[in-house]
Amino acid sequence: MIINLTYDQIMLAVQMGSRRNVTAKKKGFMPAIGMGWDIHIEGALSEVAAAKALNLWLDPSIGKQREEDLIGWNIRSTRYESGELRIEDYETDGKFLLMIGSFDIWRVAGWCTAEDARSIGEFKVKREGRTPAWWVPQEKLRKYEN
Repeated sequence: MIINLTYDQIMLAVQMGSRRNVTAKKKGFMPAIGMGWDIHIEGALSEVAAAKALNLWLDPSIGKQREEDLIGWNIRSTRYESGELRIEDYETDGKFLLMIGSFDIWRVAGWCTAEDARSIGEFKVKREGRTPAWWVPQEKLRKYEN
C-alpha cells in the first residue's frame, strides 16, 4: 500500500519532528548515532503516513516516550527499500508497523507483535555503537489488510 502525503500533512510532520528535536535537546538527551532533525522529522512523516494508511487519528503531542505512536500501533520506519523492522528488547508487547519511504511517499511494509519478533526475528547489533535489538525482515512480517 503506497501512501502519498499532502502539503499540509508534510507540514504537520515537520512541526512534530522539529518540536521533538528541540524538546529532546532542551531536556539534555544525548542523541543516538544518526539522530537529529532529519530523523525526528522522517519519523513524524512515517507516523502521519501510517495514520493515513490505517485511517487513525494522530496525536501530535510530544513527550510520549515508550507509548504507542497511534492507537494500538508502534510505528517504525526506514528509507531503505529492503529495511527490516527493529524492536527494542525492552518492548515486550504491542503491535509494530514498518513504514518504508521518505518525505512524501511511504509504503506499508507489514507488521508483527513484539512477541512474534522474538520467534521470527534475529537479536543482533546492526550498527556499531547501537544496542542489540530484534530485527524482523519484511518477508516475515504480516501484510496489513485495510
